[in-house]
Amino acid sequence: NVLAEPVSAPMTDEIKVTLKASQNPHAGMTPLLVAALKRTDSTQTGFDLEREFLTGMGLDLGGAQQGDGAGGDAHFSPSFMTSYLAAMSKRADFRAFHDALPILGKDGSLWNIQPQSAAAGHVHAKTGTFATYDPLNRRLLVTGKGLAGYLTTAQGERMTFALYVNNVSVSLEPNETTRIAGQALGEIAAAMYDGR
Repeated sequence: NVLAEPVSAPMTDEIKVTLKASQNPHAGMTPLLVAALKRTDSTQTGFDLEREFLTGMGLDLGGAQQGDGAGGDAHFSPSFMTSYLAAMSKRADFRAFHDALPILGKDGSLWNIQPQSAAAGHVHAKTGTFATYDPLNRRLLVTGKGLAGYLTTAQGERMTFALYVNNVSVSLEPNETTRIAGQALGEIAAAMYDGR
């Protein structure tokens, strides 16, 4: 007698957890889940399938390196990232992907970035942050923080973009990475929205 059966949420809901909330455990599991669900032989990994997916969209992987699903061991050039975003915008499932991205000044990991800006609500983008403790200065070194996604300018022009800051020293106060590096990236996105 079956008492209960776990049923996972549909992928459109799962990607909202991974992208909008920036939930690293979900992201970290994605390559493993992809392999478990989609591989055609036992030697394929989730990264093998991801490579097939990306090259199938015509992307050059020379600007991409990835060793985990959560991004701690991942490096993507701005050129690769904007090419990826442009390719995703041509897919039939683009709307679900787009709508799962955080919205500047409104929700997800961008809820508190530029909320008073005219760009709030017009930028759909994924954040990414990697930082390490700097014991010499008793500070935090943000080795990489990114913002990549889509925006529609005030003039109606659709754009893909990828912005990164590297090696920014911030205090250990809570939310300093967001206050310094996150807001700087948000200001650049807001300037792009305004057409500056």
